[in-house]
Amino acid sequence: MPSHRIHFGSARAGVYGDVPGAPLYIDEARRHANAQHPTAEAIRLNSRADLSMTLRRLRDEGSRLEYMDFHSHGAPGRLVLGEGSLWDGHETVDNWHEFDDESYRRMFSPGAEIEFHGCSIASEGRGEYFLVHTAWIFLRASGGVVSGYRSLAYSYDFTEVPLRIPDAWDRVEAHVSDGHVVLHNARALSLPRLRERAHQLTRRLQRHHHANGYGRRADHTNAAEASRHIERAQGFLVGSQQRYSTLLRACNELDAAQRVIPNLGAWRVR
Repeated sequence: MPSHRIHFGSARAGVYGDVPGAPLYIDEARRHANAQHPTAEAIRLNSRADLSMTLRRLRDEGSRLEYMDFHSHGAPGRLVLGEGSLWDGHETVDNWHEFDDESYRRMFSPGAEIEFHGCSIASEGRGEYFLVHTAWIFLRASGGVVSGYRSLAYSYDFTEVPLRIPDAWDRVEAHVSDGHVVLHNARALSLPRLRERAHQLTRRLQRHHHANGYGRRADHTNAAEASRHIERAQGFLVGSQQRYSTLLRACNELDAAQRVIPNLGAWRVR
């Protein structure tokens, strides 16, 4: 059976969504499909229910997918769908648990690619983990690549010229081979980077204490809370290798510490 290339497009307007008559993401998906391959298909998504129904249909038809992408708004670790504005009236996809079944994995050809064009989907720890999770759910049997962008991904203006082509440093990829997922160009879920980040936050706490002390009760409470988050993160970072789910937990703890530290009073030492 020949392989298919599927381009999903949200019903939401794209970058120029507030301009009357602005093209929808589904229009971008159609242009992308037409430019890629004569058998590529563009499919409109109004909701998560549409996505579920379409993937079930493709599975039940025995389709084989070599490429699947999403033209939509994005947020760190989330695919944003629907006809509402970016922050109102939309639906998000932040996990794929309903598709964690061998029948869905059999849809994908060996070496298949899944790509997210929404802005910032691969940003932060949860964004990088979203790519890992997507790769594990859909491609762990056949292998392949899942990719997304940390910042503004490309979109098209009215002349169909790329508004911004992301450079390689913005692109994050989750490669799947022999049932293992490996992130390429990761920043947040990198064991060395997380250890260095924990060290830097510890140093910031120490410098603040030496310069200002913890005279106020609030300072003492905030410093203790930040220290607990850092200690928990360091506990997740023991050993030479860690699962990405464990690295995400460490990243979340360091994020929490980083939010607390600026609340320390009389912050004079950076």
